[in-house]
Amino acid sequence: MLSVLAFAACEPYQDAEIELGAAPGTPAFSIEYAQGDSNTIIVKDLSSGNFSRVWNFGENADGQTPLKRTSTLATDTITYIKAGTYTVTLYVSGEDGGGTAQSAKTIVVENDAVTGCSGTIALLTGDCLPSGRCWTFSQAVGAVTVGPAPGDGSWFTSTASGLVGEQYDDSFCFFLDGNEFQYNNNGLTVNPFNQFAAEPFNYPADLTWSYSPGTGDAGTDQIILAPGLFMGVRDVSNVLDIITISETELVVRGPIVNEDGTPNVNNGWFELYFVAQ
Repeated sequence: MLSVLAFAACEPYQDAEIELGAAPGTPAFSIEYAQGDSNTIIVKDLSSGNFSRVWNFGENADGQTPLKRTSTLATDTITYIKAGTYTVTLYVSGEDGGGTAQSAKTIVVENDAVTGCSGTIALLTGDCLPSGRCWTFSQAVGAVTVGPAPGDGSWFTSTASGLVGEQYDDSFCFFLDGNEFQYNNNGLTVNPFNQFAAEPFNYPADLTWSYSPGTGDAGTDQIILAPGLFMGVRDVSNVLDIITISETELVVRGPIVNEDGTPNVNNGWFELYFVAQ
């Protein structure tokens, strides 16, 4: 009897079998070119009932990618700076662990993007002169504000000259030629992901920017930097709404992001105030 009980006590416990959800079907999506702009496409996920989605917007034969390489939005607007053939792929995940599915479409961008020198672009780049235009943080109150919604600075507002020296000596430069972007940090960048320490920052080579009219919050124009880049603070999105711009002042707004560029769970927003150097 004792041996039988001992054997029974060692029997492994096993939960009832868990049933996974059904695998998602091949996702459907649409692509259309923006009106009057053959370098910009609008993608829309037409599938439903999926747990998550990720877009990959491809690269051409020379390895050139759009400035925004991936997205999780149901509808998004993507600008391609360089001509070529690109494959746009949509990945979706099913609910209840049902697996993933994908579909892809090919687009052709006939020509490199042409950026005219007028309006916002002229103000941003210093009238498109070869020297470009560089912007640095204002010393005024509100150089950095943070809040839960666009235009809401209720979480934090910087005081006059309230930033640290490693922020005031950073400059962000825009050139029309080649849509070149330069980030000059004089050796150190404040790292919000490491207790706001000032430390070296290895940014990508061949930095670029693009201008996207009317695609921001409430129809604002946008500056789009290459993924992994930022303007002002490292934890702001590389896609920035232009709130105010003149020959001397620039105010931009963007959501808080994680170190890998994904949206932050707090869903907060930065507003950043720069002056021309």
